[in-house]
Amino acid sequence: MSGAQEDYDLHRNFSNILKSDLRLAKSRFENNVVKSGPKAVYKFMRNKILLKVSVPIICNNNLFAKNEQESAKFLADFFGSVFTSEPKGNLPACPAPRTEASLPNINFFEEIVLKELDNLPDKSSPGPDGITSHVLKRCSSNLARPLSHIMERSFQTSKLPPVWLQAHITPVYKKGDKTMAENYRPISLTSTCCKVMERIIWRHLLRFLYDHDIITLNQHGFLPKRSTVTCLLQCLNEWTLSLEKNIPVDIIYLDFAKAFDRVPHRRLIYRVSHERITSENYFYATQNTNTMYHLILTEFKMKCLIHDCFEFGNLILTIVENEVTRVSMVVPQPVGNLLRRR
Repeated sequence: MSGAQEDYDLHRNFSNILKSDLRLAKSRFENNVVKSGPKAVYKFMRNKILLKVSVPIICNNNLFAKNEQESAKFLADFFGSVFTSEPKGNLPACPAPRTEASLPNINFFEEIVLKELDNLPDKSSPGPDGITSHVLKRCSSNLARPLSHIMERSFQTSKLPPVWLQAHITPVYKKGDKTMAENYRPISLTSTCCKVMERIIWRHLLRFLYDHDIITLNQHGFLPKRSTVTCLLQCLNEWTLSLEKNIPVDIIYLDFAKAFDRVPHRRLIYRVSHERITSENYFYATQNTNTMYHLILTEFKMKCLIHDCFEFGNLILTIVENEVTRVSMVVPQPVGNLLRRR
């Protein structure tokens, strides 16, 4: 710059144009965020908050935690207490399996792993291993082969790398008194590599369930192209047809409180293996009931069944819940008459 008035005017004009373009670009970006839906709006707002949320002060037996470490311990103790530990013994008999076919073995070929890596989201926080999905996606061609060997070996030996069994757990406030541990629910952030492996198993298992009609048409939870909306549409259609035919309609709503936490571990594996899914390798992720978690700042041992954020865990629980839809379609006559009289 020469310091001449002409250069100064050019600088001012360029600066004004740049500020105008930045404001216009920011406005367009915010408009696109609004059009993307509530989820994108809340995410944008959270990123704008400068004050990071700290560990809440938790009260236990009328005693408040003195520091964040003690609050984390109170939360860990509560989260671990809600899990069901079923004693050893005989389990109830299961109905006959719906197919004579058995779930075949699964291979983690390099091209399959590569496809899953390429489908990873660009933005996600890393798990305890510190590897982000962005790195895995950008380096997928180089990482697919070693990851396929690790997954294949892990599946055959029913053993996972120790870091894949860890998770960063954050308590998320639900409602009520913020000092009470029961008013928080744990959200776990696990290894992305382990999620990729479980995604492959999930696809394989889901294909087997569909091919052999194990999942009923009345099951809408945790399944592709099914949701609470499809469930409500099906129910509304059946209720409307019944009313048009002057058939009494009785509706009972059931809510499984802490379903992922309280379902007995042994009973879950026993029920799923009864559907010809007999290989113990398919439940390698559920065998480690004493898993070390990183809770906020400190480490505590917790009993864990299945990470509820995993599609694989959701599908396993869906197989068990599938029996509820089978039983609910047949109401004993005396019970039906009693409901109608009421």
